[in-house]
Amino acid sequence: MTHGAGYREELVCPRCGYRTRTLPSLWRCPSCGYPLQLTSLREGTSRIQGPFYRMGEGESPLVVFRKAGSTTLVYSLEHLNPTGSFKDLGTSAVVGDMVAKGARRGVVDSSGNSAISFSYYMASAGLEAHVVVPRDAPKGKLGLIRASGAHVHLVDSREEASREAERLATRGYYYAGHTLNPHFIRGVASRFRRVIRGLDPCRGLTLLAPLSSGTLVLGAQYAARSLENELSCRPRVSIWGILPSCNLSTEYQEGVENIIRLDRGDGGCSMLDALRIGRPPRMYEVLEALRGGGLVVVDDSVVENAWRRALGMGFIVEPSSSVVVEAASRAGEFGWTRVLAVLTGSGLKYVDSLPGAGRGI
Repeated sequence: MTHGAGYREELVCPRCGYRTRTLPSLWRCPSCGYPLQLTSLREGTSRIQGPFYRMGEGESPLVVFRKAGSTTLVYSLEHLNPTGSFKDLGTSAVVGDMVAKGARRGVVDSSGNSAISFSYYMASAGLEAHVVVPRDAPKGKLGLIRASGAHVHLVDSREEASREAERLATRGYYYAGHTLNPHFIRGVASRFRRVIRGLDPCRGLTLLAPLSSGTLVLGAQYAARSLENELSCRPRVSIWGILPSCNLSTEYQEGVENIIRLDRGDGGCSMLDALRIGRPPRMYEVLEALRGGGLVVVDDSVVENAWRRALGMGFIVEPSSSVVVEAASRAGEFGWTRVLAVLTGSGLKYVDSLPGAGRGI
């Protein structure tokens, strides 16, 4: 486990400004209820500090494609992290914080990549993982969670999963849920600070990433902010979230200036199961992060061609990552000249659903 030198934890509410060093069990502001954030991230200090539990995450390759004209596409292959998703970046910081605080039991409410990542990092650290999941969770992912030795709590809905996890948190379990725990965002920011810095953000950079809980776009935003006092310019990073049409709420439509529609309007979102969170708990920060960028709206009508395109490029990613490839392929159409496209989850967890998987050899 690694620590940042001189690390001291202070929390601030992005919405009302409340500050504290007292750690709430659910990471929420006692004044307004909004999720608290690490002051070091919010205020853009030049170093992203804190403890990590390392399993080799954060070293995924970058692959560069140059299209005709002046467009450069850089793909960050975060689906190649140890448990097959970018979630390992945040989990390494969350479990590092647990170890530093002497916590032995932790709980998350998730049915996907976050739960898989948490379960295996906890197993490696010798800690007790509890995962609360809806009964309709994908069977493949649920099997991976159980194989780690995690304690699985089955409930009837995602809402009930959140309530049960919160109940366990009030009984002394460390709440590790990625939507609320600010250390998760710290871990993501640590990785993308290095990536963004290496791509010369002074020249402008468009970052494309799937959008559900918002932790990835927030990690990227705070990573760019941390570079402001270090570089000779203000980093010009515009962040675009790839959003399922089923999650395009009035709040997004009113709060985001630039929205690109690639969806058909009636295509459904069943293939985008990794992006299940309709309203991020950190919506205030997400809308901040999308200023200067925007949303690319997709649905299942986009997925099959996008998935085939991604596989044809050598990227075995899940459907929710393939739509990033689709958006990046149209960079010239949207005026994006330097693009960082983040591929978030492995397609090996969907091996039976891959295009052509049932045709035989």
